[in-house]
Amino acid sequence: MRIVLDSEFHRDRKELYNEYRMGELLSSPLSQERVFATNLIVNFFDGGPNTFVEYRIGKREPIKMDRVIRSDPFVEEEFARNEATKKPWVKALPSSHIWSARLPGDLQPGTHCVAVRVIDEYGREHRDNLVLEVTAGNRVPKGSAG
Repeated sequence: MRIVLDSEFHRDRKELYNEYRMGELLSSPLSQERVFATNLIVNFFDGGPNTFVEYRIGKREPIKMDRVIRSDPFVEEEFARNEATKKPWVKALPSSHIWSARLPGDLQPGTHCVAVRVIDEYGREHRDNLVLEVTAGNRVPKGSAG
């Protein structure tokens, strides 16, 4: 599985790709003021309609994630960064194995462990984690994704 953050604040802003490393806009740090507009995205490869996905931050209650039909933000960025060298017919297409849920807007500044748990269509459990750093205020630290 791939776990990324998808913030409404930098979606469709390709000019930011020149300022940040690959994948940096899809991870943390994330300012506290931007948490409310950020989704956690899980691409569980080969997941299907009977796959269950949830995440938990620290000791909070787990949050069930919704299966959505959309393209993977990581693939979108990969193709956008290589626009000049890719074939024009190569596009980030919608995927049937993407899960999404909004981050809780009340996360305090600090480092948080986002634990993702998946139960696949065969009843097998899969786990992975993402370290999420929430910074105070709105200022984007140099070299970070905000």
